[in-house]
Amino acid sequence: AALFAQQGTITMTNVTVSNNTAGNNYGGIHISGPSTSLFLQNSTIANNHRTNAVGTGFNGLIIGNNATVDMVNTVFANNDGKNCGGTGGNWTSLGHNLSTDSSCAFTQTGDQQAVDPLLGPLADNGGATLTHALLPGSPAIDAGSNADCPATDQRGVGRPYDGDGDSTATCDIGAFEAQHQLTIADVSILEGSGGTETAVFTVTLSPVNSQVVTVDYTTANGSATAGSDFTTAADTLTFNVGETTRTINVPITGDFDDEPDETFFVQLSGASNAVILDGEAVGTIIDDDGLPSLTIADQMVLEGNSGAKNAVFAVTLSPASADTVTVNYTTIAGSAAAGEDYTAVSDTLTFTPGQTGKEIAVPIIGDVVDEGVQETFTVMLSNAGNATIVDNQAIGTITDDDSARLSQGVGPQVLEGNSGTTPAVFTVTLSTPAAFVVTVDFEVNPGATDIGATAGEDYIDTAGTLTFQPGDTTKTFTIDLIGDNIMEPDEIFSTLISNANVPISVNGSIAYILNDDGNTLYLPLVVK
Repeated sequence: AALFAQQGTITMTNVTVSNNTAGNNYGGIHISGPSTSLFLQNSTIANNHRTNAVGTGFNGLIIGNNATVDMVNTVFANNDGKNCGGTGGNWTSLGHNLSTDSSCAFTQTGDQQAVDPLLGPLADNGGATLTHALLPGSPAIDAGSNADCPATDQRGVGRPYDGDGDSTATCDIGAFEAQHQLTIADVSILEGSGGTETAVFTVTLSPVNSQVVTVDYTTANGSATAGSDFTTAADTLTFNVGETTRTINVPITGDFDDEPDETFFVQLSGASNAVILDGEAVGTIIDDDGLPSLTIADQMVLEGNSGAKNAVFAVTLSPASADTVTVNYTTIAGSAAAGEDYTAVSDTLTFTPGQTGKEIAVPIIGDVVDEGVQETFTVMLSNAGNATIVDNQAIGTITDDDSARLSQGVGPQVLEGNSGTTPAVFTVTLSTPAAFVVTVDFEVNPGATDIGATAGEDYIDTAGTLTFQPGDTTKTFTIDLIGDNIMEPDEIFSTLISNANVPISVNGSIAYILNDDGNTLYLPLVVK
């Protein structure tokens, strides 16, 4: 038991006996013996327990062996088993007591039986010791006897007080004198995307007041920060006579950032003519910006002739997020081949809170081969965390800077010969190897620069197509010269290349047919 007495005279005024535990019975007060007496005045005996399921079930007040107890303005509530009991003892109600059951036989003026006193939890409600506050609407408020009322309650709060707003100050039953009580309600509000919204907190005074009540308030940071998420507010609320609600406005700063829901607090203090029952409200700022978006931009890069250069792809997060955002990436071959044209990469990008840009570098392998066309590969985004992927792929274009060009070399100078044919060999050169088949037509170009040479008399008119396989850089074609015994000047003709699938730098060449028929003098034969 919290109190066990077998002799003496005991007075308990403004005392709370609560949350005590015994094995079987006697969790609260146990009085025994003919020389033992107890006077209970404005006390609260509540929530005392036993640990065993057996026993006679008395855990509030137990009286035995002719002990006596007198009670006034006292609460018995929710003790295990019965609030009052015992054998051979005597207890007397002096009126204005309250019990949650009928075991105490409270039948005097102002007594209440089988009534819930609406006690708050055992808590620090002010003063040096813990108390059970009387909640709004408690039947113990203004239900005691002023004639038996001490000057203060257990906390030192003055008694009696007009707790029910009827303009008459009347003592409460129990150790707690309920004043007007102030509470503040939590608020949730959407953040908004710009400007400000207003979080409106309601402060309630109960019961209706017969005198002016004031209370101070201020905001306090939680996960939300004053200045960036909300505007600090601090002032004093005044409840005039008859007013039961007032409001506190806190401006909320909107933004476009994705972030977790955030909280801040509005705290009450310094109440006058009232007590603060619930002095802190939570303001929850609900983020309404949704998940940020991830995009990746295409990139084009010159291949280069050797080594590696990076194609750098920009990945953008919009808007900035207050969370860590992750996204996987990998390269996928297209007309460009991994290991030949670029180096395959895959990894995870991590955007720390506030970051909006990251880069992916893909090494490009340089060469001196004319691929003939631009080559492409893809960088793919996937598996985003705390974001959505709006554009999941970028095209990487490798621009070939090794363009092959065709040209004819210097034409040959060939002796004509006296009979048959003699080959005149022409060379066509590709400036750099190509990764594809290159073709070009060739022909004699009559009339362009021909001097004296005639097709069918001096050379055989010939046309055809040269084919360069990948990697080839030189090809030749032949124009046959027709030999004769005619003494004549050196002669010239030209050739032409055309219709190539790569650019042509030098499309013509001049060949010289060198005369090899000397002068012969024939004299008449004279016989003498």
